[in-house]
Amino acid sequence: MRDHPHKKTFLGWRNVVKIEEFLNSFTTTVFQGQNIHSYYPHQREFENYVPSEYQHFMNAQVQEWVNMGVLKKWTDVKSDSDPEIPTVVYHL
Repeated sequence: MRDHPHKKTFLGWRNVVKIEEFLNSFTTTVFQGQNIHSYYPHQREFENYVPSEYQHFMNAQVQEWVNMGVLKKWTDVKSDSDPEIPTVVYHL
């Protein structure tokens, strides 16, 4: 990375990643039927899409990860002081 033009930015991510670096300065669009018109994305819940032929596999895989302790429900680990951040929610 010695001569990389974004070396300073990449090295700055070692401590914390600022979401603002990845956001458009202002967004007006429609995403999955939801109007978006803001600087920051609003909390939304979207259903996961898994084709029917893969649903059994995905349910089994998620359950295996839960059993191994690799994956936990957000509500089981989030405290009241945690900020609202984009999360992956699953339903078994």
